[in-house]
Formats: sequence, structure tokens, C-alpha cells
Amino acid sequence: MDLETLLTELGLNQAEAKTYRALANFNELSASELAEKSGLKRTLAYHTAARLVELGLAVEFEKNKIKYYQATNPDNITGLFQNYHQKTNRLAQALENILPTLNKKYTSRGERPFVDIYTGLNGLETIQKTFLREAENGEVLIFASPFLRKDKKIDELIRKHVRLEEQKGIGVRALVKEAEEELTAHPEIRLESKNIRVRVIPAEEFQLPGQVFVWGNTVAFNTVGEEMISTIVRNKAIAETFRLIFNALWNRTNPPAELM
Repeated sequence: MDLETLLTELGLNQAEAKTYRALANFNELSASELAEKSGLKRTLAYHTAARLVELGLAVEFEKNKIKYYQATNPDNITGLFQNYHQKTNRLAQALENILPTLNKKYTSRGERPFVDIYTGLNGLETIQKTFLREAENGEVLIFASPFLRKDKKIDELIRKHVRLEEQKGIGVRALVKEAEEELTAHPEIRLESKNIRVRVIPAEEFQLPGQVFVWGNTVAFNTVGEEMISTIVRNKAIAETFRLIFNALWNRTNPPAELM
């Protein structure tokens, strides 16, 4: 990364970055010399030099009744980084504060479903991050699929989010396929932790190629094929339909034998 790019990343505009680079390359420059070295018009060079003086990146002085500019100690650039860091922190906090309101408006626009579609492993992670944010101290229902757990990256991602679910107080009820290897392979299912409860459905009735998540007024689908596709559908009626189906299946099954 060159000097101009660095300075623009830290908040200077292109003209200011060009002006600083010219000052850094020469001991002292008048406004006309600065315009020549930076490739800017004289008036613009004068204004950008004045801005650099305000930022502490340059000093202004007179010699023979002519104004000259000189770059200050390069260490002063760290001040730009500190300002940039403070700004990004403020923006991150502002975003965190406003997102719940925006999401509430987004999910309450009448009865028409709102659908978001993602591809690849990032889609599954987006689903998990979304219900971690929206279902805190609530409940998530999962129609689980053993096919996803056979992929090492997906399995690691699921394990990571199981821990985060417990930290956030999210209750999870999961329907899993009846298969001894599925239960013994995953301690978080076998041990049925504080926040996870499991029911087993006979294999011949439960061969989902993907997973379904239900929370609040949201249903999320994650399917595996040539490409992983993840879909988030926000609609009260659709979510309630899947919740009724889930509970009907849940109530007709029992916990795994080793958990009873």
C-alpha cells in the first residue's frame, strides 16, 4: 500500500493525500510549488495545505512575504489512525443500536413473506448469526440433517454455534434422524446440554437433505446439493405452520434411550 492510499484509507480525500505526499518529498514548498509537485490547481493546493495544517500534518510559515508549507513529523499520521479508529467504533455502536429497529420494521411489513437467499457456507453462518441475534433468551426449533454434519467445516461451524447458543440463553429443540452413529458422534446431542433437547424420528420418516430452523416469525432453510443454498423467510403464518408441524412430530417421539 502506497502513502496516498494509506492516507485516503485513514480519512483524507485524494487531493489532501496528494498534497501531503508532495510535502513529504520536499523540505518546504510555496503554494505554487506545491501545486506543481502535487499536480493540483494552485487554489486547491492552497486549501488542502491549510487543511493539513489543521490536522497537524503540516505547518505554515512566511519567508520573504511568501507563504510556505512543510510536513510535520510523520509520526503525526498516527493521529489520523486514532481518529479513524474512534469513528469506526462509533459507527459500529450506532449500527448495533439501529439494527434491532430496522429488523423490526423489516419483519413487520404486513403478511407478505420477505425472503433472503445466500449461497455457500456463509449462508449457513448467516442463518446461525441471525437467530443468535434475534432469538436471545428465546427458542429455536431445528429439523436437523445428518448429511450436513458429514462435512468437517460445517460440523465445526455447528459446534461453535452450539456453544454460543448456550451462552446467549437460547433454548434449542432438535428433531434428528434415528441412527446410532448420529447420536454417538456428537456429544452436544448425546449429552443434551442445558439448552438443547432432542427427539429422534425413525429414519424411514426423516431423510431431510438439509436443515430447517424456526424462530420467532422466521423460517430458515439450508439445503445441500452441488452448491449449499440458504434461505431465510420472514412470515408469521409460514413460521407458525412449521412450528405446528415440528410440535406434532416432537410430541409423538421420545428422547434417545441414552438420555432417558
